[in-house]
Amino acid sequence: MMALSMGEELLESCTTTAAHRPLQAQVAQLFEESREDVYRYLMTLGLDPGRAQESVQEVFLRLYAALKKG
Repeated sequence: MMALSMGEELLESCTTTAAHRPLQAQVAQLFEESREDVYRYLMTLGLDPGRAQESVQEVFLRLYAALKKG
């Protein structure tokens, strides 16, 4: 349930950000603001540090791709 609310929070932040900012810049800002939280969450799920770091990047890459598709 925690992951869902975090995902909802990220999506809400993306959709309410000023429309004049490029999507890539919006996701980059979210990455800067939220990557440590996502990393810590993944570590609590039992991922090793290297895998957790890769997964954090994958999360934000998929977020960008999903938002770009609409």
